[in-house]
Amino acid sequence: MRAALWIALSHYGFHVSAYKDGNCSNSGPYDEKHMGGIIDYERYPIHDLSGDAGRKLVEACRKAWKEEGTVSLEGFVSQDVMEQMAAEVANLPSHQRVDIVMPYTPYKFSAIDPKSFNNYTEGHPRRKIMAQDVYAAASDVIPKDALLRQFYHSQDLLVFLAAVLEIPKVYTFRDVLQSLNVHSMRDGCYRAWHYDMTDFATTLMLQPSLEGGEFEFVPFIREDDPSSETYENADEVAKLFNGTHPNIKTTRQAQ
Repeated sequence: MRAALWIALSHYGFHVSAYKDGNCSNSGPYDEKHMGGIIDYERYPIHDLSGDAGRKLVEACRKAWKEEGTVSLEGFVSQDVMEQMAAEVANLPSHQRVDIVMPYTPYKFSAIDPKSFNNYTEGHPRRKIMAQDVYAAASDVIPKDALLRQFYHSQDLLVFLAAVLEIPKVYTFRDVLQSLNVHSMRDGCYRAWHYDMTDFATTLMLQPSLEGGEFEFVPFIREDDPSSETYENADEVAKLFNGTHPNIKTTRQAQ
């Protein structure tokens, strides 16, 4: 199975993040001409978005983005490169805070702040505490010459993401820990439902699981207007947590 690239709305999902503003950078010490050996430009001509094939690719991705809230690009990175990427980051030290199963809330801060937590009635989704068991390597331990880092800094990729999202520019993140993370799961591990903290998220799957490996998300669960009293759509989130939401999307990531 080839590596797939997912672009997901920041409602629920996993992420290797890129940013459209804020503490960010648009430069990297990487030679774009080598991206042709990493990204399958024949299938995904993101280096030539002005050409017919490039325009059709962007149009197809925009359609999926607007209708489904996610874009899945199978085979974005070829099999041999994917295996090398995975090997380069396979034995990196994991961040200690996620080495154990931990209480977790999808809103992240409500479980930490008792005032926020106690402002909501019993059964409200903001009081939901989950456990997650996942390992993560921070950006500072990923080798500077790793193929994954070259991929992350690809200007072709950033320009392509901006075109799909219909925003002027996408930047990489300067944060020395969070700019690029590698998440891994061992047998029985799982990631809790959560809102991403960015406007969108991208994930490159390096190694599929033998079994399981289900990527679940619910598109458009929040309303468009953050100032609206019903923006959080708490009733819909509650349905998600009790297993009755009708719009849970699942993408299998197994071999």
